[in-house]
Amino acid sequence: MLRSGDVKAFESLYEDNYPLVRDYLLKWNIRYEEAEEIAQDVMLSVWERREKFSGFENRQLFCYIYTTARNMTLKLEREKRKQEELMKTLRLDPDISYESPEEELVFNEQIEQVNRIVSRMPKVRRRIFEMKYNDGLSNEEIARELNITQSTVRSHIRYISQEIMTYA
Repeated sequence: MLRSGDVKAFESLYEDNYPLVRDYLLKWNIRYEEAEEIAQDVMLSVWERREKFSGFENRQLFCYIYTTARNMTLKLEREKRKQEELMKTLRLDPDISYESPEEELVFNEQIEQVNRIVSRMPKVRRRIFEMKYNDGLSNEEIARELNITQSTVRSHIRYISQEIMTYA
C-alpha cells in the first residue's frame, strides 16, 4: 500500500515509527531538536523512496529506517565537526602568532576569501554569519534576536559552511 502512494499507509507508518526513531537518535547524544529533524527527514526519505519497497517485509523496512537514521546522524556529526573547525579558524585572535610570514600571509588570504564569499550571501545569511562567528552568539541567541527558529539558523549555518568549504 505504501508503494502505491497510499497516504493513510504512510501516516500509519509515520505515527508508529517517528517516535521510535526520534528516541533511538536521542541515544546518540544529540539534541532533541536535531533528533526530531532527522527523524522527520528519515520518514520523508521513506515516502520519497516508497516505490523501492515493493516486496519488502516490515522487518526490512524497519532496517532501512534505522540505517537511514544512523547514516543521517553520522553525516550531521561530520558536518558539526567541520563547522567547529571552521569556527575556530574564523575566530580571529589578535594575539595569534604565526610560524612564518608565509603562514600569516596564507591565513590572511583565506580570511579575505571567506569575506568575499560572505559578502555575496543574502543579507540574513550574512547577518547570521556575523552573529555566529564575529559576535560568538549561540544558535539560540541568534534565533531569538532575529525572531526565527533554531532550525532555520542551523540551516543557514550549514549552507554558510558548505559555501566556505567549497570556495575557500
